[in-house]
Amino acid sequence: MNQLINVFLDTDIGPDCDDTAALAILLQLCKEGHARLLGITHCTGSPYGLGTIDAICRMYGIQVPMGTCDDPGFLSTGTALCYTPSVCEKFANSYPPNEPHPDAVDALVQAMESMEADSVTMITIGPLNNLARFLTDKKASLLMCKCVRRIVMMAGSFVGADDFTEWNIKMDISAMRTIANLWKKELILCPFEAAVDVNTGAPLAKYPDNPVKTAYSLFNKGGLLRPSWDLLTVACAVLDDHGPYALSSNGYLSVSENGVTRFTPDAFGNCSYIYRKGTVDEAVSWLDTMLENALQTMTKA
Repeated sequence: MNQLINVFLDTDIGPDCDDTAALAILLQLCKEGHARLLGITHCTGSPYGLGTIDAICRMYGIQVPMGTCDDPGFLSTGTALCYTPSVCEKFANSYPPNEPHPDAVDALVQAMESMEADSVTMITIGPLNNLARFLTDKKASLLMCKCVRRIVMMAGSFVGADDFTEWNIKMDISAMRTIANLWKKELILCPFEAAVDVNTGAPLAKYPDNPVKTAYSLFNKGGLLRPSWDLLTVACAVLDDHGPYALSSNGYLSVSENGVTRFTPDAFGNCSYIYRKGTVDEAVSWLDTMLENALQTMTKA
């Protein structure tokens, strides 16, 4: 049986819509008693990020410390704003875009300063700039090294072209290299290939408008399907039963100057990665079932 775990989420909600479904699933898993959410940080400079996160959290009656990155220009224009302004306008939230927002490091410190050693799972589903900052900030790094048992991140790729750099890494290669060098505890990657062909979101069609449906519809220009990288990362971070997925054996991670990831199997390594052992249809069903559960709770809010 799944034990309740403490989780902290870092998301780039905005440039892609799957962050919204991943957050909804995480909040639903918290409501079901699988996890306790400690805090959420946003890793882009968009002034609509925290408002979108808060709008979704309100649907589940969950309030936690939140903070955003320290670079207002990072992923904060153009297509990165295709749905977050609409979500913030349509759904109640506590973070007006024209007011100062709390800092990510402060949110992390607030969430973790009373936590016991090795009691937290850090989940990242966006570029790694916040996480690198946590590991290099004096106070935050002490809390990370003390409290966080493992990091589960959507990042990297271990198959295909030798020059392929996965998007979350590509946005800040130096951050990923910093993490690979500094983080010595358990590290689990959800690589690009694990969910690129797993298109979820169909249950959204059955429900009235909500922040997740708004995000998917606007991002997909009316469609509701999207690859499931972030949903998968959250589900595998929280649940002992990974459904049609499994974890690789241990090994070591390396990140080239161009952001290309390499995995070297080694029983003494601190890294593993998520891979699909079942069919695409099984993966879609597993994740869409969790999304539907989350949507049912959201509809009742």
